[in-house]
Amino acid sequence: MNDPEARPTNPHREHDELDLQGLERTSRRFGERISEGITRALVEQHDIDRLTARLISHVLGRAHGRASHLARFAREGDGQHEDLRKEYLQLIDREDVSPEAKELVCWLASHLIEEERKSGGLDQREPARQGDLDGIA
Repeated sequence: MNDPEARPTNPHREHDELDLQGLERTSRRFGERISEGITRALVEQHDIDRLTARLISHVLGRAHGRASHLARFAREGDGQHEDLRKEYLQLIDREDVSPEAKELVCWLASHLIEEERKSGGLDQREPARQGDLDGIA
């Protein structure tokens, strides 16, 4: 089972249950780097960069597990906006999802929409620089 798509996400979790504790733990771990990317975007008055989007996707993907589209976008930098949207929208309407996590959904959605508008799609793998995505596994 070396294929992350085939690996069970959490054998103790129901299929449709989200791991919100995992999302919050991962958010605390990567929060500073994500905040720096968001601050840069605000100061420079533009969209977040692709690295920040992938870090946010990593955080949000923890709620859905390693086999999720969000987790794949975080690892590989590609994905279909429709698939990603289905997963991040599951977080936005839930009362038990923190306001901070919902804000991350908004930043990611905005980035994906802007990227799709510019390029016509998301399937453009962008190699990560050494150290940019350390700790994402």
